[in-house]
Amino acid sequence: MKTIKAKISDLKVNADNPRYIKDEKFNQLVKSIKELPQMLEIRPIVVNDDMVVLGGNMRLRACQKAGLKEVPIIKASDLTPAQQQEFIIKDNVGFGSWDWDVLANEWDKEQLEDWGLELPFDVETELEAEEDNYQIPDEIETDIVLGDLIEIGKHRLLCGDSTDADQVAKLMDGDKADLGLTDPPYNIGYKYETHQDNLTDEQYADFIISYVWNLINNSDKQIITTGKQNLKYYYTNFDITEFAVWYAKNKMSGSKIANLGLCEPILFMGKFDRKARANDMFEFNVKQQKDTGGHTCPKVIDFFNEILLSYSDKLILDLFLGSGTTMVAAHQLKRKCYGMELDNKYCQVIIDRMLKLDEDLEVKVNGKPYKVKEMQDA
Repeated sequence: MKTIKAKISDLKVNADNPRYIKDEKFNQLVKSIKELPQMLEIRPIVVNDDMVVLGGNMRLRACQKAGLKEVPIIKASDLTPAQQQEFIIKDNVGFGSWDWDVLANEWDKEQLEDWGLELPFDVETELEAEEDNYQIPDEIETDIVLGDLIEIGKHRLLCGDSTDADQVAKLMDGDKADLGLTDPPYNIGYKYETHQDNLTDEQYADFIISYVWNLINNSDKQIITTGKQNLKYYYTNFDITEFAVWYAKNKMSGSKIANLGLCEPILFMGKFDRKARANDMFEFNVKQQKDTGGHTCPKVIDFFNEILLSYSDKLILDLFLGSGTTMVAAHQLKRKCYGMELDNKYCQVIIDRMLKLDEDLEVKVNGKPYKVKEMQDA
């Protein structure tokens, strides 16, 4: 293996590399590279044949920050995929910090220990999302405005329009979700501060077509809870893979054929692993909630827990994040969630709810640290 020069623009950061570096140390690394770029010749960046970084993710980021155009690299062409994974861990044992969330989901416990990495937890512990019992306050104050991009730890939230392809692209920042999971407005006349819920049939069909294509274009497969009355719009305009049912014994919604309607439809689009579940019935009771934001059928954490454990390993896209339940479940299950929410007050609810769930989460708005003045009562 010999060292060659490569354009930084040709290199790809390895998103699955579980090592990270804190801001202070990162800034020190940038400074060191500026002052002594020759250090890169001594320890070049290691890549595979696809130019994905196996060793040197942080150095690559620091080189980008330092304004370098080219860097020394070594191609590890002789390593098998399994050896490449082993190299990623062994190259970093004893250096920096680890992203335990990535390790818990992407790596085998016995291999990690065999490679010399001491684990602070059991990576094989079965994950489960639990109800956080968050109550939305009566009064919500916020300085979030339309267009703000909010980073909550590894999660991303855009205060924006899910039907706008450019805004969805801004949210995704080049990433693609392995699952698009969303619960859109049902067009049944609820009064929202930010949009109408009493569109004509033609307007609502256009709304559905716009947001669903954005969901399809930015995720590998999709799951949508549509409301019974809206199934026609989806079956008319899209290829539906399967229909499943959410059954709630204590649900109090009306029905045209009975006193109570206990079932809600779940549509699946794309290719799914049929072995992920024993059947297509999702049975979860509705929990009493102080405020559902006018939602006709609010989903509970148990529902999202079941969906995510069955069908998503990494990144979930929710184009109608609402009060943030998808993100809450994703965080507990060591997944990432990218969400869109049009209502700036509900964006604030999501921030507050996530910080109540995990006070160590770092929040940034438009790339700048966001200081939460005072947590909303919850």
